[in-house]
Amino acid sequence: MTAKELFEAKVFDGKSLKERWEHIVVLEIGGMCIKDFMKYFGGEEILSNR
Repeated sequence: MTAKELFEAKVFDGKSLKERWEHIVVLEIGGMCIKDFMKYFGGEEILSNR
């Protein structure tokens, strides 16, 4: 399954992640908290805008 197929699969009460994206809360990526992930991968300025 590709990332696109996973993102568009209607497996969450008949809706896809794409359709529910505004309600998604990302707590970690690859085992790292979001703040650390953004710091190491160049997105720290995004966090400062929130």
